[in-house]
Amino acid sequence: MRYVKCSACGKEQIPQNDSLSIDGAVYCHNCIAEVKGEHLKGRKVIKDFDPTVCASCNKDFDDRPLPKLGSYPVCTDCQKGIEKKIAPTWVKAFFAFILIIVLFSFGWNWRFFQAHNEIQSSMMAYENGDVSQAADLMEQARNHAPESGDLKPLAAYYRGIALLSEDKSEEALKKFADCKDFLPEDYGVEILLLQADMGAVFDSKDYIRFLAGAKELLELDTTNLMSVGAVASAYACLYATTQNDSIKNLSQLYLQRAAVGKDDSIVAEFVNRIEHRLATREIIEREEFVKKYPNGWSN
Repeated sequence: MRYVKCSACGKEQIPQNDSLSIDGAVYCHNCIAEVKGEHLKGRKVIKDFDPTVCASCNKDFDDRPLPKLGSYPVCTDCQKGIEKKIAPTWVKAFFAFILIIVLFSFGWNWRFFQAHNEIQSSMMAYENGDVSQAADLMEQARNHAPESGDLKPLAAYYRGIALLSEDKSEEALKKFADCKDFLPEDYGVEILLLQADMGAVFDSKDYIRFLAGAKELLELDTTNLMSVGAVASAYACLYATTQNDSIKNLSQLYLQRAAVGKDDSIVAEFVNRIEHRLATREIIEREEFVKKYPNGWSN
């Protein structure tokens, strides 16, 4: 316990809790009683609590200051009791439950943030020509937000393009079939389906269907030199298997039209493969052709 001296009567050993500070001067209870009414108006009155005595149970802790609860020194036991009254167990449990809901909600919604970022990254990868990465990211977005109906056909669309670029036409065909009824016309799924089907029938050596598909593709876009070259390629395949010179002439006719774009390296390589097919009557895959003729074929 701490003691103070009264500024009015000079009495010492007054317990601090029995005193009052008025304009900085300390007064005991007796002297405070004499200062009444008008005498306290406009004056600074402060109640100084003894930091070593619990304001709740009045227990004396000698010279050891107690922690404060607000402006009141309170011992540990009393502080626990007060906290229980202020925040009983059911209140704490309620707030813990609310916290769990908030954390669960954050975790639940976080997958949508991930899906959004993956969609943006997928589109960027596609624009940069990395179709395989674009497909991977779109599939990740679909997995993070499976309830989003738009992501499943988009994932199939990107994967189909990736498979088509890898000459896996049969697999690509299935992917485009999965998304054709869900994507707008400007996605060009109809043409991609046709290209995948052409690749699949080429792999199965059904060159008549390959020619029919190539002609249908050319009708959809008569200005595309690769479409013109596809018709030449189909006729070249038929010539290689039939050795019919009239079919060879048709292939050469379309090949001349496609050769206008030989300044383009992709078109030039495609034309070169058809020239090789007509000259050798050998039908080989692009990958095998590039491996066999890394610098192109010449007669």
